[in-house]
Amino acid sequence: MMGESEEKHFGPEGQIVLIEYPDAVYLKDDIDNIRILYTGFKDKHKAKKEAMRLADLHEHKAPHKNLFTTAQEIGDTGPDRKSE
Repeated sequence: MMGESEEKHFGPEGQIVLIEYPDAVYLKDDIDNIRILYTGFKDKHKAKKEAMRLADLHEHKAPHKNLFTTAQEIGDTGPDRKSE
């Protein structure tokens, strides 16, 4: 979109960006790769509420757990390796 706009940043490190245009609002969440375009007067208010909700969600969310564990991390000795 082009024209006059105003950016507002939310969330950790400002990774949630609300770009306000005269007739629309664009919401970018770079944490979860979400992009939403809101159009119309009523939706502009919804966009601000959604940006604040996402910011709150990300600030209070538990850190991502890595569910993958390598054999080296668990000390795999395997059939060809000797246990030390």
